[in-house]
Amino acid sequence: MADSREHEQREFLEALYHEMKWKLLYYARRHLNDPQQAEDAVQNALVVACRRVDMLITHEKPQAWLMEVLRRTILDMREKIAEDFARNSGDSEIIQGVHYDDYHVAEFSDLLDPDDFEVIEKTIVQRWSLKEVAENFGISEEAAKKRKQRATKRLRQNYFEEFEEKD
Repeated sequence: MADSREHEQREFLEALYHEMKWKLLYYARRHLNDPQQAEDAVQNALVVACRRVDMLITHEKPQAWLMEVLRRTILDMREKIAEDFARNSGDSEIIQGVHYDDYHVAEFSDLLDPDDFEVIEKTIVQRWSLKEVAENFGISEEAAKKRKQRATKRLRQNYFEEFEEKD
């Protein structure tokens, strides 16, 4: 009996994998610029599916469940990338959750208005001090600090917007 159950689970997982593999890879590659990271994310999601096969096999929408696992896996990977980068760069003010090395800096310009983008580019990428940013914009250091905080917040919101759960 256990053999037939294991066989049924294996067949279910194989069929689900073959049905979803290209969709999973496409989704992961859209959200992770590195193809190897995208494949790792898909593999990690499939490991979760294998571990939870008893629940997954009876789930009403196993495809949606697997996509949600992949989405969360990608979020975890992005967070880890940002944490590793912040730890290794020594920059305690790095944008948590966004790792600019994974993207061309120009791609951020699509997520922010020009002033916000300039603040992020100068403080994070070019490593300008807040004093230098203040002088460049003709504002106080405190205003430069607030501008950077608001720009960072907007970047995080825009960057993760597609992953937020709809209420």
